[in-house]
Amino acid sequence: MRNLYNETGAPNSYVGIIKEIYNLFMELAPSTDEGKLFVENLFREWSRQVENNWMPLLFVGGIENKEKYLSFSHSDPSITEFGKNISLLIKGGDYNLLVNLCAEEHYKNTGVYPEWLESDLRGTSEQCKQDILQDKFNGVVSDLYDSIKKDLVQSGAISIDETAEMYDKVVSNIKNYILKNSEVDTVEGQRFLNENINKLFESKTPILDLKEFKTNAQQVAPHDAKLMDILKFVNKNVKNSPSLNVLLNIAKEEHLQNTGRTNEPANDEVLEKLKDYWTAGDSEIEQAIKNGIFDQLKSNLIMNLKSDMIPDSKNTRIVHVPEEAPVSKLLEAIQDLAVYTPVGVMWDDNENNQKLAFIGEDIFEISQESETEQITYKYKSPDSVGLIPDNLRRFKEAYSELSFDSVKQIFRPTSDKWDFDIHIENGDVFITNPTAEVNTFESIMIEDISEVRELFVETLNLLELSETLTEQDLALLRRDADNFVIVAMNWKKLYAFDDLLQIQSLNENQMVIIPAAIMEGNGTKQILVGTNQKKTEEYKSWQELVNNINRNIGLKTENSVNKIFESKLSNEINQNIEKVNKINQLKNQQQQLNQDIQSKQNLLKIADPNSPAQEKLQSELDKLNSDLDINLQELDMLVNQ
Repeated sequence: MRNLYNETGAPNSYVGIIKEIYNLFMELAPSTDEGKLFVENLFREWSRQVENNWMPLLFVGGIENKEKYLSFSHSDPSITEFGKNISLLIKGGDYNLLVNLCAEEHYKNTGVYPEWLESDLRGTSEQCKQDILQDKFNGVVSDLYDSIKKDLVQSGAISIDETAEMYDKVVSNIKNYILKNSEVDTVEGQRFLNENINKLFESKTPILDLKEFKTNAQQVAPHDAKLMDILKFVNKNVKNSPSLNVLLNIAKEEHLQNTGRTNEPANDEVLEKLKDYWTAGDSEIEQAIKNGIFDQLKSNLIMNLKSDMIPDSKNTRIVHVPEEAPVSKLLEAIQDLAVYTPVGVMWDDNENNQKLAFIGEDIFEISQESETEQITYKYKSPDSVGLIPDNLRRFKEAYSELSFDSVKQIFRPTSDKWDFDIHIENGDVFITNPTAEVNTFESIMIEDISEVRELFVETLNLLELSETLTEQDLALLRRDADNFVIVAMNWKKLYAFDDLLQIQSLNENQMVIIPAAIMEGNGTKQILVGTNQKKTEEYKSWQELVNNINRNIGLKTENSVNKIFESKLSNEINQNIEKVNKINQLKNQQQQLNQDIQSKQNLLKIADPNSPAQEKLQSELDKLNSDLDINLQELDMLVNQ
């Protein structure tokens, strides 16, 4: 493992800046007791991060600490100045610093330090730059790395001229991509795209509308691969843009939504005054933000940008943002997640005296110690399960292979080659009238399942006669039709496991199943099964649980799942801080007790035998030893907790 303090590096390198931060710590002299305690704890944790090669810069320069630095602006301004200096140091770092920050982000996202990159992380700035161009850091779970690599490969560093009109370029790229890929895989996906494409192209707030489009599309067609490709393209182009020009124009969109002028932007006097800035470069925009040029915009985003650039600005403010346009959520991945009750089937395996749950492709053993105890689930490998009845196996395959809307609990055929729209909802079969005009679709319920079967058979016969499909295509359609009919006939056999939760990444189509009781703080912190984890496992901490959920659902950032568990993670951090403070308190107390014991023992050596003085000293020594025993027991309990 690297010893960062003993390494040498350029002043703007990772090691150089860590040493400079150490010097800043040594020079820092808080004037208040509160400030001293904060700096003590900060330095202790930072030293631990450095020693273990975790994420010292992301820790000391992170948003959580940034807010704490600012809170001392009046009571202890030296701490606020310390925070500003750290920010300036990190921003002025070279490529060596950047790749090491990527390694820190990898640790933050995975909990694992990328030891295989140690030698590369010691390279000069130019070496690190060339390594990025050659993609030597491939495998690092870091959004920062993806952004750096993209900028270098495309144009080196983005220049001032290149950032001008970046917003128009992003929007234009997205529109062109949608036009080129306007034919998607499923009927419901195609209908959704057709109904929304004009709205997107005519919108005065396209980025915010794209967010809504993206969220709704994920629910409409989670199994539509081509529609998902569109969503990924939208996500990548908005989230990964480094340009202030893009962010400023998003702030403009936010202003229009907050003022109710999305349909008449030309009548807004504020926007008219700022019209020359919408196509300005990043350097000009940055200076204008610092000068307060955009303060009249009703936008949280622009005020947050100003706060980032001028941490102690007294002019920054947070404006009211309606719930329907939460710009603060725009760049988060929370909309990429679905959290729902999984659906499957249960089977009493009397031969092996066990009860099994089949959810998707996974199998769980169900047990309950008593009627008052919670039901527990444990993942079982398919090899460990005995012979499954053919009818159960086929039913399981049927509902697993159909397209399933987890939010609306609706099953649809998987293929887009059917010339009718049919679905199962709450056990009833509905068909959308194929002769209805666009946007006036009428759903009709089919009560007789035999009619459903006949509809599929007739359609298959016509497709066979048309000779437009291969035999393999027809075989897949027959399977799709059989699956639909089987589920429709056996709907009542499906079971909603409301004591479980399935967390699914809609973009990556990866999932994890956990006990629902976890969310209420009851039961163990457990992952029953995940896409990349075919076993049931318990965890000691919320952070460990969340990190593993992130890995299983394929997220490269921790925003989404961390948001779901935000309160639990926050409580855990506070508890850990209290624990560390208590341990330090007990250790200090222990040190004092040992000193007092030694002092009493020395006095006892010179006291007269059987004298009142000796008896008093012995009594005091016994009390000190008793206090020390209690101290050691408490310390042992806390350390091993």
